[in-house]
Amino acid sequence: MKTPHKNEFQVGWICALPIEGAAAVLMLDEMFGILDDQDDGGTNSYTLGRIGSHNIAIACLPHGVYGTSPATNVAANMMRTFPSSLRIGLMVGIGGGIPSADHDIRLGDIVVSTAGGSLGGVVQYDRGKREDGFVRTGFLNSPPVSVQTAVSTLETHGLALGYAYPGFIDEGIAKTKDRRDFSRPDENTDKLFKTHKKRDGKVSEMEEKRKPRKDLLPTVHYGIIASGNSLIKNAAERDRIAGETGAICVEMEAAGLMNSFPCIVVRGICDYADHHKTKDWQPYAALAAAAYAKELLLKMPRGQVSNEGLISELCGVLKNEVRNIAENQRKDREQRERHHRHVAAENERKEKQDCYRGFGIIDYANLKNINLLRVDGTCLWVLQHPRYIQWTKGKVSPVLWISADPGCGKSVLARSLVDQDLRVSVPTSSSICYFFFKDNSEQNKLSTALCAVLHQLFTQQPELIRHALVPWQNDGERLSSETSKLWKILLDAAQDAKARPIVCVFDALDECEATDQQYLTEQSSMLHARRKEMANQLRILITSRPYHEIRRQWRAEDLSTIHLRGEEENDQIREEINLVINVRVEQLCRESDMSATMRKSLLRRLLGIEHRTYLWLHLAIQDIRATMDDIDPKQDPLDFVPQSIAEAYQKVLERIPHRQYDQARKVLQIVVGAQRPLTVDEMATALGIALRPKSNSIEEARLSPRRLKERLSSQCGLFIFIKQSKIYLIHQTAKEFLLGDAIMANQTLERRFTLQHADELMAFICIKILLMTGSVSWRERTDLGEFNIWTYAAKYWAYHYRMEPSLEDLDAQAVLEGLYDPEGDLFNSWLPACSSDYPTYHDNGEPRAMRIIHVAALCGHTKLLNQILTADGSQLNIQDLHHRTPLLFACWHGHLATVILLLEKGADINAQHETGGNALQVA
Repeated sequence: MKTPHKNEFQVGWICALPIEGAAAVLMLDEMFGILDDQDDGGTNSYTLGRIGSHNIAIACLPHGVYGTSPATNVAANMMRTFPSSLRIGLMVGIGGGIPSADHDIRLGDIVVSTAGGSLGGVVQYDRGKREDGFVRTGFLNSPPVSVQTAVSTLETHGLALGYAYPGFIDEGIAKTKDRRDFSRPDENTDKLFKTHKKRDGKVSEMEEKRKPRKDLLPTVHYGIIASGNSLIKNAAERDRIAGETGAICVEMEAAGLMNSFPCIVVRGICDYADHHKTKDWQPYAALAAAAYAKELLLKMPRGQVSNEGLISELCGVLKNEVRNIAENQRKDREQRERHHRHVAAENERKEKQDCYRGFGIIDYANLKNINLLRVDGTCLWVLQHPRYIQWTKGKVSPVLWISADPGCGKSVLARSLVDQDLRVSVPTSSSICYFFFKDNSEQNKLSTALCAVLHQLFTQQPELIRHALVPWQNDGERLSSETSKLWKILLDAAQDAKARPIVCVFDALDECEATDQQYLTEQSSMLHARRKEMANQLRILITSRPYHEIRRQWRAEDLSTIHLRGEEENDQIREEINLVINVRVEQLCRESDMSATMRKSLLRRLLGIEHRTYLWLHLAIQDIRATMDDIDPKQDPLDFVPQSIAEAYQKVLERIPHRQYDQARKVLQIVVGAQRPLTVDEMATALGIALRPKSNSIEEARLSPRRLKERLSSQCGLFIFIKQSKIYLIHQTAKEFLLGDAIMANQTLERRFTLQHADELMAFICIKILLMTGSVSWRERTDLGEFNIWTYAAKYWAYHYRMEPSLEDLDAQAVLEGLYDPEGDLFNSWLPACSSDYPTYHDNGEPRAMRIIHVAALCGHTKLLNQILTADGSQLNIQDLHHRTPLLFACWHGHLATVILLLEKGADINAQHETGGNALQVA
């Protein structure tokens, strides 16, 4: 038959995919070929043919293009090509099914767009318009009356007489059996996964079991089709769309025909719009939809179709739609780009915020502010020193070391530098950052100091945080312990072209770990060598005692120093202390009823002490203040003025009432032995256990925090002070005095103790806490504010027990079975706090074949390890599921004594763990 004139084509059939177009062609009773007489501006490619008495023009979207806008283009071009003949439209292809209780949709079924309530047969949604879901933005115009009538007729005849489309499907399969497989896939590949919301708010998927159908014929479903520009591949999103729109199918093209191409939409179901979707069912689903469309056309009398109005006339907005297509596409593109930029910017902002917070691991400001304020006119031995002045002006090395003996006010000086002096002596645009080291596990690491410095730097110069983002992305929270990486971030930030000058103050380097002291000295030397390159962008000031090792390193690197020996004759420091003596005595006079005569005597007595330091003066004034209220009037208060720091400490001990001695001794042992400052609340539990060792529960042992706080000062005098509920030693020299170090020699040791005693008590307290609190999980336990001491016990029991492993008051078997057993719940409760490698020791909560000997090696408990090997030497090289031996565990955690023991026993130094490293490489 000769190809009809283009004015004789009344039906427009639009497809999105080539497979849909192929299915449409298979349904033609006669194919005329392609259209030669096309509008100059048209970009569609048409396949022309006939179904029954209807001439059909089939058009597909450009290859690889999907969405509503391309569909609009195809429809507009089709109406421009067939302006005086096109009367009805079909959108036929594949879609994602949304099964429900009312619609048992299976793969291969057919969905026909049908109006529901106030909605048309197709609803458009826009993804991303709001955070909590999708917004319906419109619905498709209803198809012509002849189409709606044919749908009703087809459904009626189908129910009464049966459908013809299954036969059309079989014919289509038969036509292509030698070229393309349109046959129905195996029924077992039809799997539906439904979403389920858990109690914690998370969504999970579970396969839904459905009854088998009696036959494999595609079922027709009538309802709303949801259409949008976003491909839905998520069951939760699919179900949310269904809940908001009532849709039973989702696809990406029909909404593009809104108000411009009234048509009916027919979709063959090829997947369930979730992440399990594949292309296996697409050919059959496309064929099923085309077969239904063919039967639908056969129910439409040609004359009835001819009576329908022209689509181009029905759509009065066509010209504007065509003219505005490019503009709308541009706006859509710009909107998507803005949205993407917004999302990217928001993600970057959140990542920067997380990174910034990752450096805020310690309250550095509070640790600075526990130091005394500088009295005007003091610390001039530094502030007026030529080297300090040259350093602030950038005329000498960017690194300056200030050293002085204990009690000379180094920390007071450091606080003053940070708070006021540097702010008027370096460029006003400079960022001043600081950290105060202390001899405890919270403050004795350079990595912690660098985190504090970077946190302050990024607070003052937020744009510099970009230098930390990549390391943060790679290492996450582990970055806070990577000293070399943190130092590199600081250097990179300082060299940023937009960076303002950076000044870092590190106080009490001598209280930092030895390896970190050496590292900072070496890096300071390198900074000195690169001073021209760095252009004074980074300057560092360090204070410490004049320890030989630090001094040796500093001299070897030829770095700038200012040194003062505070207890030698030095007119300047003596004059400064004299000034402070006058200020402190005046304060004491205002607080008490001290007579003018006593004031003069006190001044004369204090000024007469030959070896006076700031710390000595502070202790002396505090001691006099504490005794004036209850002193015997017959005694002279001046008798309480100590001659030295050691004598001041000794007088504090002598004033402790005998009945409070045991409690005071235990408090001081706990404060000295603790690896970080304890809170009053934590001390209430720790001291309670120390005083009541036979207690069976935390509640039974625990003291009243309020009453304890009131008594601490009277029991321990000037040795401790409380700041923001944390208990601190007054000074590093207090620890040295209590432990009987050489610096405090020639004093009675009657009321002092050794570090071994302190560790023994702390080990006992920690282990008792863990055994009494049981196997509550790490996360649950850390949520209990009143049990913060549990966190300490879990983290540090292994350390204290390593220092002093002989605890007579503990049941050794209970400790062994409770804390060391990898199969036990208690082991799993303390290990996450003790070891950052906890995830590698367990897999989904199950121990990875660890033995007690592995735990002993991990903790560095050499005595227990020796006992195990003496009883059973075959365990020496036993491996866990990661092929890690006790030697590997000991090396991993740096336990030198344990490593030496294992090597002496003959441990295999070449044993490899699963990633290929041996003990030497791990160490």
